[in-house]
Amino acid sequence: MKTINSLALLLLLCAFTLSSFAQAPNRADKRKQIQAQKVAFITQQLALTPEEAQKFWPVYNQCEEKQKEFRKPRDRNHGKSDGERQKPNIDEMSDKEVEALINLEFEKKERGLALHKECIGKFKEVLPIKKVAKLHIAEKEFRKTLLKRMGERRGGQRVPHEQK
Repeated sequence: MKTINSLALLLLLCAFTLSSFAQAPNRADKRKQIQAQKVAFITQQLALTPEEAQKFWPVYNQCEEKQKEFRKPRDRNHGKSDGERQKPNIDEMSDKEVEALINLEFEKKERGLALHKECIGKFKEVLPIKKVAKLHIAEKEFRKTLLKRMGERRGGQRVPHEQK
């Protein structure tokens, strides 16, 4: 059974790889392709059974959406994207403004941690605890592999935030 699952994942991965050579994918296609590779990678790394995968992936995708929403720029950017946002000039701010800025950062980190805890709690409802613990490692490995591949495609240039 495990061999069949591994073989199915391998075939799925090969199919997506071959389709990527057949056409020049646009951004949406690339995202779908990367997402499919991520699903295959994590499924394999966690050795998810079909029953576990069926319960896990909807929960995981829901948590990913919540985290994506959380990471979106907030009102403080006044509609500007991260690239357009200017960093505050601390030297020109009053002590109260700096204190408020620090408190906002703490609150943001606390909300992010609360969201992470919520997701872990949901994962524990559908997966054994050891697989939940391996999830973060698998996600990190996938990002590392993806960044490495991106660097290789760019002629060996180092991709920002790449971990060695």
